Amino acid sequence: MSFIDIAPADKATEGRVPGPATAGAARAIPRSTVPTETSAAAPRTCLTESLAYPPLPQAPSAINTRRVGIEIEFGGLSPEEAARCAAAAVHGSAAPLGPAEWHVPNSDCGALDIYLDTKFRPQSAGFLADAVISLGRSVIPVEVVTEPRPQADLPVMESMLSALTARGAKGSGDGLAWSFGLHLNVELADPKSGADLPPVALAFALLEPWLRARDPMDFSRRILPFASTFPDGFVDEMAHAGPEMDMDTFVGIVGRHIASRNHGLDLLPAIAAVRPDEFQHYYPGNTTVKPRPAFHYRMPDSRLGTPGWSLAYEWRRWVLIERVARAPHLLATLCEVWEDYMGFDASREDALIYHSEVTRLLGAQAMLAPAGGGTRVV
Repeated sequence: MSFIDIAPADKATEGRVPGPATAGAARAIPRSTVPTETSAAAPRTCLTESLAYPPLPQAPSAINTRRVGIEIEFGGLSPEEAARCAAAAVHGSAAPLGPAEWHVPNSDCGALDIYLDTKFRPQSAGFLADAVISLGRSVIPVEVVTEPRPQADLPVMESMLSALTARGAKGSGDGLAWSFGLHLNVELADPKSGADLPPVALAFALLEPWLRARDPMDFSRRILPFASTFPDGFVDEMAHAGPEMDMDTFVGIVGRHIASRNHGLDLLPAIAAVRPDEFQHYYPGNTTVKPRPAFHYRMPDSRLGTPGWSLAYEWRRWVLIERVARAPHLLATLCEVWEDYMGFDASREDALIYHSEVTRLLGAQAMLAPAGGGTRVV
């Protein structure tokens, strides 16, 4: 199966995304419009929710919609406070697994894990545990992790984040040492062979500098290595291969350039799931990567408490990436523009031209990632 075969059940219609008039002929980029889901397995939500959380493309043979899970880091609450608040928001019951770790087995958005996000998490109660938990309010984040859920549950996850914010949870920007992220774990459209891995990875690689310029990450996250940009050499090779690259070529490029999971888009769990032999060839003896047929989107900040920011805002930025991945002509044109202006020797002026060209080529779809960031989203 090729990624071009991956489409919503109701067949996307063809449209055009024209750029504004420029000197000479402007390129018009064919694209597929946003899919709609009409199967019994994915009942339509209200119009407001469908606009806030646009659906992802499906494989034609898919019975159920693709699932998504989230991981959200924050300060300001203890693990117990966060667990009880989150559980109440999604009609679950929190149970302690230790002084700094809680579990919600069943809720409106499935199972939840809530814990102090450190390998030094205390395993037994006592003075030391109390000290570590107290330190966590100011330095170490608490993390809430959901299991993979249907996309229809995204508004439920959003309500949980709103409840945590009302209870006092704080995201990046509320503390000098707070470098907190929101991760989306998005199931592959083709979880067996990973046909959508190369084009989505390419779309993200080409859009990443534009997305970061459009809405800059918190300073503390920019200077730490946990959500670094892809290396220029990686993007150069991906752009040269273009949207027609096959899986073998893609895995080889990743294996030669990507040594860590600490990028805005972590590709290693998905490659380990769909190409385990090749993964072991490039990452021999690696036991830290858990195979999982999902994109691990690590770039978003956790901005709990920031007016206008939401899970829906970050979701729409991801949807933009997947839409571009499904438009081969647009993707090929972005590759050409990258090769013209970007790479290891790109100047600041070249980068500004690249960002302007990306905005022009995306057309109205650029509003899925509005300039100025989440504070401009109503």
